[in-house]
Amino acid sequence: MFPTQETVLATPELLELILVRLPMRDLLVTASRVSKMWNAVTRTPPLQRALFFLPDIEPTSPLMRNPLLMAMFPPFFAPEDPEDGWPGGAPFIMKMPWASAPDAFRRANASWRQMLVVQPPARTLIVANSYSTPAGTFESQGKMEVDDGLRMGALYDFLLPRVDYLGTWFCMRWPGCGDVGPEGELTLKTMDMARATRYKSPIDRRFYSKGHQAVNIAFEFV
Repeated sequence: MFPTQETVLATPELLELILVRLPMRDLLVTASRVSKMWNAVTRTPPLQRALFFLPDIEPTSPLMRNPLLMAMFPPFFAPEDPEDGWPGGAPFIMKMPWASAPDAFRRANASWRQMLVVQPPARTLIVANSYSTPAGTFESQGKMEVDDGLRMGALYDFLLPRVDYLGTWFCMRWPGCGDVGPEGELTLKTMDMARATRYKSPIDRRFYSKGHQAVNIAFEFV
């Protein structure tokens, strides 16, 4: 290695400018293991924002979905398909990459739980629910306010029990999946179906995080 290269890599400010250009997975998993100094640099505010752990300080930036979460949790980020229907449901959750490494995903302190789903962060989640019965469809709406931004742990903990016990289908209204609401607001569409028989839980317990926390949202009919 040339002396100038050693100088650059030994200078935290310059190293930070290099690491911020790494693919997100490499920055999260690989860079922090190179040395103590590299690990410390990955914890600086600019790199923590790049990893979606800290909110973007430029709230006027274009909305960007978390690319690492998109790869790990496809049903939560896929657009609504007019032909195939909503992308979120038990069959799709059971096919997530989680299935190949459940122990790593289930850890209570797994990094994905603390990641913001979008930058700049969404601070309000609107849940628009449709309940379909033989007598008709009933619409209700709930809201969750999150001062420090909506994180994947909260979104997952809210949806998984609904999908598991109510047979809920869902679709996040990302860009390309309907209209995005006012700045800082995302809408989650959910649909529950009335059943004549007891619903059997379809989701393996391996898909429940050990850090699971109940997320309660009050709904009102609209």
